Amino acid sequence: MTLSAILAYALLSDVVNSVLVGKQLRVQNEIVEFPHSFPVDLWTGEDAEISLLSMYTSHGPGISTLGSVHEPVVQILGMKACGTNLLLDLMKHNLPVRVLDKLDLGYGLFWKHSPMNQIISGRPVNQKYFPSVFAVAVVRNPFSLLKHYYIRTAGKNMCGVEGRLTSEMLDRPCSLHEKAPPWDGGKMYTVTATNVVALWNDYVHNYLDTLPGLGFKNSSVVRFEDLVLRPKLVMTQVATAAGVEVPAVVAVPMKPMGPSVTSRESAVKELQKSKESTGFSSSLVVKICGMLDLNLMRKLQYHECSHISEPVSMIVNSDGTAGNESPHMK
Repeated sequence: MTLSAILAYALLSDVVNSVLVGKQLRVQNEIVEFPHSFPVDLWTGEDAEISLLSMYTSHGPGISTLGSVHEPVVQILGMKACGTNLLLDLMKHNLPVRVLDKLDLGYGLFWKHSPMNQIISGRPVNQKYFPSVFAVAVVRNPFSLLKHYYIRTAGKNMCGVEGRLTSEMLDRPCSLHEKAPPWDGGKMYTVTATNVVALWNDYVHNYLDTLPGLGFKNSSVVRFEDLVLRPKLVMTQVATAAGVEVPAVVAVPMKPMGPSVTSRESAVKELQKSKESTGFSSSLVVKICGMLDLNLMRKLQYHECSHISEPVSMIVNSDGTAGNESPHMK
């Protein structure tokens, strides 16, 4: 093929792509949907392989230049499969902020899935940047998360225990050792808890009660369910925390960032049409509710256990104590 032919073909491709993108953009209920090609499945919380993500990583000079970033800087936190990549994408397309992540600045302060007690110990030198950074944590309904960990994708299970979710499985201790990717420091992290429900209790409690005292410029906690169903609400929360203008119209991805066939439409329908506890036996729901910190459930407005009175001895923290014994809970 001649050079002129190649140039003509490239120009034609650009025109066709522009037309297709233009047809795909639409506004509905203050939401603009746009196509995607990144290797991340936003709607299920799945990450692509590290080798694929590295293609979209910004290889800048590193965290030492963070002070030269003029926009507000946000560090995301969250358990696996809680929509941290969706939050990243929504912020990039809607708010005048930069995100400490492989897909934006190219580096982070710490591994975003890190247990709270290892955020500083994993990369202690980065604590000096906390006062200039906004922290946003994402949480997910525990029943929805258990479905994801034990029914959908064992590879995302932060408890490190694989198999079908049964009453016996709920009693197994969590033990996961994972090395963060290079752009998150490459440090080894250890995730432990007496069981997977205690793990959720511990992460969420720390996001709500411990995170505000770690020295960040400001912090906020958002729900995965709102990321999917009410993205403008979440963008308003983040914009308020970061002190930036709230967008009048929120742009959201029309398709997942990757090879998954899960679309936003199907994700929305799944959350709207089924209760999070659907698929669990009644006895399993009772046991899970007995292990959950119901105070956290109420704070986050998760109502699956609202019919159950709060037992004193059944709520378990990651250290084995009852949830109401935690000195941090109010």
